[in-house]
Amino acid sequence: LTRSLFPVRIAQCKQIATPSAGGESTMISGDSSLSVTIVPSYPLPAPFELYQQLRNLDASYVGEILNPPENVDNYYTEKNKVLNLGTYAADLCYVSTYQKKQEIQLYSGNVKLLMDDLSMTVSFADLNSNEIKHKLDNNDTLVSIVSGIFYDAYSALAKDGDPALAALMLTGIWSEGIYIATHILSDTYTVDEMIEVINNQRSSLEMVLDLLMKTKGNEITNSLRKALLNIKAIYEETEGSLTKEQLHQITRAIENIRSSIIS
Repeated sequence: LTRSLFPVRIAQCKQIATPSAGGESTMISGDSSLSVTIVPSYPLPAPFELYQQLRNLDASYVGEILNPPENVDNYYTEKNKVLNLGTYAADLCYVSTYQKKQEIQLYSGNVKLLMDDLSMTVSFADLNSNEIKHKLDNNDTLVSIVSGIFYDAYSALAKDGDPALAALMLTGIWSEGIYIATHILSDTYTVDEMIEVINNQRSSLEMVLDLLMKTKGNEITNSLRKALLNIKAIYEETEGSLTKEQLHQITRAIENIRSSIIS
């Protein structure tokens, strides 16, 4: 499931999005003589889908496994900023899934700070409005607003910035999601249930690797591409479900990747 960008504005303009080559969409207005090519669609399933699977297992909220908000001051290079824009975006989705109001403000603040540092123009007006602050108990509202923020962030990098940076942002999002899933408390689910959750992430890994492969030879993406290829190799050891040992291997591999991103 992928999501076209700017859904609210599209709906308001009563325009129709049609896919075109290169992963972009063409907006066709009521006047068929006018068409405008807009940004590429966000290529991955939203992190909310993974986190909702965890909630369906009655997995408890575990905030201490997230990238600490204070780490944002440690990211100086463009690579570190964009990777951790991904991790904090994934963390923002996680805290929003569990409707943690204070954490939503903390992680949205970090996402905005990194976007500003990267000169990305993405509006946070909806999330910071007084009206929305009174609607944080509405999960659908949160999902819509938070998803729109990182869809717009991806579009800014993919369309107007460096595609390698867009790929790194998605790497940060994917890696953080898998890290969270493999490190939640195991008191409410069986190992087999977690294996199913992680096994379902192999297709999204393929999507991340496809984007990284398009930047092959780029020094800022090479090491992460190689690390994710190691996880792909674990998935490919079996055509069916993962074994418990393979789950442990993926968990260890993602720990190393995530450590290299946030440290």
